Amino acid sequence: MNWYLVNLKPGKRELFVKYLNQAIQKNQLEDIFLGILTPADSIYKDMVFLQLKDLKTARPHLQLIEHFQKIEPRPIPPEQISKIVGV
Repeated sequence: MNWYLVNLKPGKRELFVKYLNQAIQKNQLEDIFLGILTPADSIYKDMVFLQLKDLKTARPHLQLIEHFQKIEPRPIPPEQISKIVGV
């Protein structure tokens, strides 16, 4: 269960998160998508962090979500996530 950086279309983060949550509920994907973080820092305004059980399983679902651009294939260490979100 790793965290990944997802790049989105500019200014569409809130809509992406809304659509992703709807897709997770509709398709019962709670076992794949384990967490969503939207950092407050403006440097991350067009990005979200997703905690995924398996990147290969999640990627096709993400590609169907409006405003998705790409997901970085390298997981982000939990320590770095904590620094970014201020935990």
